[in-house]
Amino acid sequence: MAFQLKRGRGVGAELRRLLQKQLDAAIDNLTGDDADVHAARRRIKKARAVAHAARPALGRLYASSNRRLRKATHLLGPLTDADTVVPLLDHLRGFDVALLPAANVARLRAALVLDAERVNSVSADTRARAVRLLTKQREVLADLDASACGVHATARALRRAHRHARAARKNALAHPSTVAFHEWRRRTKLEWHLLRLVNGVVGGRLIDDQRRVEQLDACLGELHDLAVLQDHVRQRSPLSRRETARAVRAIRAYERDVRRRTRLQVDALDEPPRELELRVASLWLSWRPRIEPSAEDAWRSLA
Repeated sequence: MAFQLKRGRGVGAELRRLLQKQLDAAIDNLTGDDADVHAARRRIKKARAVAHAARPALGRLYASSNRRLRKATHLLGPLTDADTVVPLLDHLRGFDVALLPAANVARLRAALVLDAERVNSVSADTRARAVRLLTKQREVLADLDASACGVHATARALRRAHRHARAARKNALAHPSTVAFHEWRRRTKLEWHLLRLVNGVVGGRLIDDQRRVEQLDACLGELHDLAVLQDHVRQRSPLSRRETARAVRAIRAYERDVRRRTRLQVDALDEPPRELELRVASLWLSWRPRIEPSAEDAWRSLA
């Protein structure tokens, strides 16, 4: 089932349903022999987005709920990062053969694979801690009254997310750093999830916004993965000091190219937040689903 609100149902009830569904799915992804940490982390991020939209209903519980979900995401972060750096290093193969020859790529890859295996070997305890946090959060939401949520409250949540993403973009472009770009990505991810959440109830008329923000998030995600790869190469490289420095320079050169591509995507955040809120609320309240004529009334469509 798609991650979006359904028309014809109360907004609060829908937000509560989606929040419970994401928590249940995340717990299922973290338990059992076929645990999928990447899927669980995606579910938790979706749950944080729904909690952001349900902030009027959560009230004083929002701060503790957001903190609990954020901690669960951070716990799983090293597990997912360990699995993403190896494919990224393979992607860099051939980017700059002078600084990063194929032999060095192979040696770095072997070291990163061993490090990923080491991290995954102790993942059971980390997953158990995350499950306890999610279970606690599910218990807190068991008796949640979500009647305070509505169309305008959800549109305001999207406005806040958009405003924070624009502010993070401004800071990252003015003072480029790994931390600044990570914050920009986090804010952009939240906006993307909220756009996905409301796209169904506006008749799909936010799909262009959703795709632009998705493309921007992809570039920012690649920057995050490159920063993680640089840290791994610096700390765990089997190469000589000189070869390690050359490998880091090759990664930085690729990172500059990704940053250039990221700057081309900044128009995705140019709309003023207040205008976005009004546009979403207007689309939501004005859209009516198209009703196809029945077989006996087919002549009416031809008249």
